[in-house]
Amino acid sequence: MKTEETKSTPVMYEYYSEQEILPTYARFQSENDLIAYEDRRKNIFLHKLGLPVSVFKGAKLLEFGPDSGENSLVFAQWGASCTLCEPNLKAHPFIKEYFDRFKLSSNLVELKSNSIAGNNDDLVSGAYNIIIAEGFIYTVKPNSIWINLFSRLIAKDGIVVVNYLDTNGSFFEILLKVIHSAVKRGTGKDPLAAATSVFDAKWKSIPHTRSFESWIMDVLENPFVRLKYFIEPQALCQQMHEIGFTLYSALPSYKDGLEVEWVKKPWSASEALASQFKFITQSRLSHFFGQECFLTHPDAVLEQTLAALLTGTDNLLDNYDVEKVAKCREYLTVISERIGSNQVVIPNGQQQKLRDSITSMQKVFELIEKDNTEDLIKFCSNDLSFIADWGNPTHYAVFSKQ
Repeated sequence: MKTEETKSTPVMYEYYSEQEILPTYARFQSENDLIAYEDRRKNIFLHKLGLPVSVFKGAKLLEFGPDSGENSLVFAQWGASCTLCEPNLKAHPFIKEYFDRFKLSSNLVELKSNSIAGNNDDLVSGAYNIIIAEGFIYTVKPNSIWINLFSRLIAKDGIVVVNYLDTNGSFFEILLKVIHSAVKRGTGKDPLAAATSVFDAKWKSIPHTRSFESWIMDVLENPFVRLKYFIEPQALCQQMHEIGFTLYSALPSYKDGLEVEWVKKPWSASEALASQFKFITQSRLSHFFGQECFLTHPDAVLEQTLAALLTGTDNLLDNYDVEKVAKCREYLTVISERIGSNQVVIPNGQQQKLRDSITSMQKVFELIEKDNTEDLIKFCSNDLSFIADWGNPTHYAVFSKQ
């Protein structure tokens, strides 16, 4: 499938190419830096996605959007022959320098400037055992552009690994952007100064491999971190299913780990998809909060409430409206009521943490509604719940081509 980009088609790499810094550049200085990073990647792929390192040994791997190439280095270390497609030409020198410095150049088959939404006729059909697209893939719309491309390029029984921003799990990402916008509006500060004043304590509360400035560019100021771009897991599983892919694993899980069945029961792709749909629905609040909060059964009213909250919060980025802010607080009250009911399964001792989280969010909306920038900054800098809350925006999904 050939898809040509036009000037009216927004693409992530153009946004990145206009920036002075690369979004994920980790500044590896030594072998120990790479060893530590490789250990974190093994934690994701082996322990959480169930993909042994041996899967990569000798594999023909195609990676779209590797940015500065840290992840690509690890795949090469694991024995993959890597073809990298990075349309941001500013990243190419960093990739080449990394592969040269760590003596992995023989594993870099080709470094191309292909964009995933551009002309990829030069990529051979069925030639790749593994296709990787992390971070940016949710911005390429419609999803059929890259789903059809991957279907053409992947070998039979090959695997596709995508990493994207989930709709419900990204609520906190949107809320942070709303707060940042309010602080910029209320103080007149530039993006870095505004972010530092309100998010410094939050940022420093957890370890990072990238800089604070990179996070501002990649999340707070990024025009693609918006609701219209996020991917809903059920829709993704459905689209992949329709073109011959089956879900291998996901993080967080999309498969019902509580299912018990006879080992010899015939496997059905349609039955597996239906099970995934139900489990994803029951996991909405878990994704939203970034911690276990499992629904005992699907809840249509809650689905509508979450959708309205996400839409209302996202709309504040385009049109600040006091009534919309008040509505968002009401939606959070509905969610709080669900948490206090017998309709959710929450680990012992965690219910209060969830209630504190909602109270914190409602306070943020209240201060934004009052246009009280000074108190908003103080609250976000000191409230322990706000500082600890990140949601569960980033999802991984691994699909196998049948």
